Amino acid sequence: MRRRTERDHAVRAQEYSLQAAEAVHDVIAQLAVASRRYPPQDPRLSGHQDEMVLNAAYLVDADGEARLRHAVEEVGACGLSLVLTGRWAAYSFATLDVP
Repeated sequence: MRRRTERDHAVRAQEYSLQAAEAVHDVIAQLAVASRRYPPQDPRLSGHQDEMVLNAAYLVDADGEARLRHAVEEVGACGLSLVLTGRWAAYSFATLDVP
């Protein structure tokens, strides 16, 4: 019974994390010119002990950077652990148009 309860709790926590990640992505993507999602990184690669549920890049203009940082701070205040990195080169958004 205890194992079942623990397993159910873990499943609910995972579902909550995935739903929260979707909500965070939706908010931040609205502030961005473009966004890209990537598979979550393995904790051994990311250096974080917790499981990653959102791995994304957001392209923002100079004015959007402050709004994006503010949105990340607000979401983080709600109990989610977010890691914001960058400024990075916009290579995630480069495309090769071949005729």
